[in-house]
Amino acid sequence: MPFWPQRAAHCQQIKALAGTGITRNKAAQQIGISYSYLVRLLTAHGIDFPVRGSPK
Repeated sequence: MPFWPQRAAHCQQIKALAGTGITRNKAAQQIGISYSYLVRLLTAHGIDFPVRGSPK
């Protein structure tokens, strides 16, 4: 359970960065987490962080 406060803090930071127009990768770098952990948090907590660019 020692990681819950840190996870909550990361989720708050992600929500704050979601509307700024930066990429997911840049957000992960700013927060100091890996991209895969960012994606896991987005999925687990239902955070809407759009992927930049269109699929090819």
